[in-house]
Amino acid sequence: MTTETQTAEVKSEAVKRYKIGRTQATIWVNQIDGGVDHAVSIEQRYRDTAGVWQSSNNYRLAELLGLREITDCAIAELMKLQTPNS
Repeated sequence: MTTETQTAEVKSEAVKRYKIGRTQATIWVNQIDGGVDHAVSIEQRYRDTAGVWQSSNNYRLAELLGLREITDCAIAELMKLQTPNS
């Protein structure tokens, strides 16, 4: 699994990504009145026959196992981000 961390400075910016195989979860920070909110997007990336990157939200059993691990990581990160002084 790979992980990327970035500093969030602008509205709706990715702060962390988790990737297993072709499945990726991205944690986003959004500026809201009086603070910030976090959301997660999950997608599977692949190249089509023309070599163009595409996204999918359909998963086979083996991919679901990676999806479960990525989801657990995203939940843990969201909980850490919501904890004061973390």
